[in-house]
Amino acid sequence: MLFFFIVPLWLLCVVLGVGLLFSRRWRYSSSYLILGSTLGLIGSFVLSTAILFLGPKTFTGTEIGNGLVFFGGIVFIGLYIAGIAIGAVLGAWGGLILARKVNARTGL
Repeated sequence: MLFFFIVPLWLLCVVLGVGLLFSRRWRYSSSYLILGSTLGLIGSFVLSTAILFLGPKTFTGTEIGNGLVFFGGIVFIGLYIAGIAIGAVLGAWGGLILARKVNARTGL
């Protein structure tokens, strides 16, 4: 659901980052924009997919009449949405650190 908004935003950041490569003044910003958004997207995909694989066995019960099915489903959906956000933040943080190292190595 949220990936319908995340992927176009990522694509916009990458296009802007590539556009900034052509400007000598803003060239150092392009690596931050490209790497931060790309690793943020990857982190978001990885963490939310891990929750989707592990969540149904962990947070939902097996009996239909069990209250754990309802509350486990709510917890599962909440963890999925939180996994998207947390994965994006951790990935973007890693991308910004990587961009700093790339800029230092290239002399920007």
